[in-house]
Amino acid sequence: MRRSGSPEIELRQDEAIDGFMDGRLRLIQSRSGYRFSIDAILLSEFVTIKKGDTIVDLGTGCGIIPLLLLQSRSVGYAVGLEVQPGLADQAFRNAALNGFSHRLGVVIGDLRQPPLAPSSADVIVCNPPYRRKESGRINQSG
Repeated sequence: MRRSGSPEIELRQDEAIDGFMDGRLRLIQSRSGYRFSIDAILLSEFVTIKKGDTIVDLGTGCGIIPLLLLQSRSVGYAVGLEVQPGLADQAFRNAALNGFSHRLGVVIGDLRQPPLAPSSADVIVCNPPYRRKESGRINQSG
């Protein structure tokens, strides 16, 4: 691992930090693996959030959707649920990199049986894959 320029954030060899929103948001992403796409941005613009809402993002990946919502809306708290430990770790480090560690929690778990208390969210978002079943890159761990 190597340092990111931020004292507490470590980067893996295959990762880079990209700037978005004119540098207001910095995001650790894999150089060759999963990278978020425009649909995450569109979803973050579409969702209705009331001041102080708790949001849960199912399949958060690197945490882009909760980070965008925390940056631009009056979200009280956000939780990112992710089944892949490597992506959950990126989301956790992205929260720290952007100063949201106190408002963004990352939980490793499967959305088919989410390890979250009933009624723990005001808003649930999910950016599902838009592919036919058994097509595209298949997650070997889930």
